[in-house]
Amino acid sequence: PTCAAATSSSTEPGRPRPLAMTERSYHAVVFDLGGVVFPGPFAAFDAYNERAGLPPGFVRGLIRTSSETGAWAALERSELTHEQFVTDLQLEAKAAGFELDVPALMRTIGENGGPRPAMVRAIARIREQGLRVAALTNNWLAPEGASSPHAIAIASAKCS
Repeated sequence: PTCAAATSSSTEPGRPRPLAMTERSYHAVVFDLGGVVFPGPFAAFDAYNERAGLPPGFVRGLIRTSSETGAWAALERSELTHEQFVTDLQLEAKAAGFELDVPALMRTIGENGGPRPAMVRAIARIREQGLRVAALTNNWLAPEGASSPHAIAIASAKCS
């Protein structure tokens, strides 16, 4: 995502000039969180595979194979509690011939860090242009008493 909709050409290289209200055709920018504002889970999947001694690409492949019918997709649609997700994904891994420590996998995803600095800067520039910023995501329900990594990072990035 860029600020192209909120800027026009400028005589100063690298610095867009603000648009006059009559020139603006956009009033808001909506971002997806996972994979856009925040890193996607794929690097975390790879790190987990390496730590756990699993074949490269195992977790990615497991989730790709189960696609829309698997535990990962159901979690993203908030159709499963965290406990149900852990059990279901472990069963999927077992059916594929491997043991998967799902809580450790989820901790690895949580270690993936907060929002991408470039996206935080982009969001700030968009807001400086007077545009509203919104976020949509297919996030999961956090375990009882916990906050999701996205919720914590959104607050710190002031993206809401």
